[in-house]
Amino acid sequence: LVVTALLWVMQGSVVSNAAEKKLNISFIQMMMGLVVMICILPLKFFVEIAVNPVTVIALIFAGIFNCAAFKLLNKAMQIGPNGLTWAIAQSAFAVPFLMGIFFFKVPCSVIRGTGLALLIISMVLMGLSGKNDNNIKGSKSKWIFFSFLAYVVIGLSQCGGNLPSYFIEDSVADIYNLLFRSALVATGFFIGALVNVLAFDRGNFTAKGTVKEIIVLIFSTVMATVCMFCALDMLVKKSAGAIGYPIVTGLSIVFFMIYTAFTLKERPTWQSIGSVFICLAGIAALMF
Repeated sequence: LVVTALLWVMQGSVVSNAAEKKLNISFIQMMMGLVVMICILPLKFFVEIAVNPVTVIALIFAGIFNCAAFKLLNKAMQIGPNGLTWAIAQSAFAVPFLMGIFFFKVPCSVIRGTGLALLIISMVLMGLSGKNDNNIKGSKSKWIFFSFLAYVVIGLSQCGGNLPSYFIEDSVADIYNLLFRSALVATGFFIGALVNVLAFDRGNFTAKGTVKEIIVLIFSTVMATVCMFCALDMLVKKSAGAIGYPIVTGLSIVFFMIYTAFTLKERPTWQSIGSVFICLAGIAALMF
């Protein structure tokens, strides 16, 4: 889970760099998805891979929602503080957490309920503290809109990512099946990005400067998906599937804020720091 969090930060750095350098994030995602599809999907013809229709549909839609979330994050990061934007959006793991409770009998205690309440409070405070942040470079209302819309879309994506672990059989949770799942997510990325490039960008962008970002996104997406699904499979077997995303999210929020402090020289306000700590407290409570 720690490795997954670091890989998520690598993904976040691609979105952040694209926002700073005005690179087309949809083109980067499209090329990432295409390369992963070509390299990994053919595995199905050489090794035994369990193809559950629920898994296939859920992961492709998870990729499509992830693609949309990256686009929204890119928009928000062009306007406001990257670290705080990431923290707001990544708090969306509350959505798959609720899915686990309502649909898959994941136990919910008073402590976990308190954690969920703290998350909601922290989200409101992060939005309010962002309005007073010196790192805002445009319309504050637009920054809040894109950040919270990314929150909703990421929540839906994580629901799709969680579903396979509830349906997977013990015998098929191996490296080939994990890699195949990452390719299904990449397929969703490709579909979403292709639609965006053709319908909205219409070729009005340059591929210059995107090679490094594409390579980083390929590596981080495949490895993060494999590591995350491996961890989720193990947690589900212990009836603890709902805590996977909270742990990774909490770590990635901290790591990404450190990253933006050093690379972008962002200096969050005390209100922002306080709201992030409340968010982390909520995350910690959800793990009990």
